[in-house]
Amino acid sequence: MVWGHKWADLSEHGFGVALLNDSKYGYSIHGNIMTLSLLRAPKAPDANADMGSQNFTYALMPHTGPFQDASVIQHAYNLNFPLHVFHRVISEPWSAFSVNSPAVILETVKQAESSKKALLIRLYESHGSCVTTTLSTSLSVKEAWQ
Repeated sequence: MVWGHKWADLSEHGFGVALLNDSKYGYSIHGNIMTLSLLRAPKAPDANADMGSQNFTYALMPHTGPFQDASVIQHAYNLNFPLHVFHRVISEPWSAFSVNSPAVILETVKQAESSKKALLIRLYESHGSCVTTTLSTSLSVKEAWQ
């Protein structure tokens, strides 16, 4: 078993199937059988961890081509962070940040712990390749560090 949050994929050349979930603990794949661990159930430090009723969501996603071209990662994020509808009219689409590579996931935007006037942004390359990307923002930026 390997840890995995959000998705796992089992593919051959030209097709595959992804198992998406709402951040469960791990997957294992033996031959053509994929399993998803729903609970960790540790006994320490909390002897009552994972006890009682549990709710979870998962989806099986068959696809053609490699997982990268099938947008498996985007579908996994859509499952984990569903669209919320607000009853407010927005005249133009707006995003504070964007990246120009589909392989790069903007995972986190949060206030920096060291300063209330700074943001921490985490990105990662999700296709197992080397890419160059540009992070763009509509916010005013005074300084940036990698």
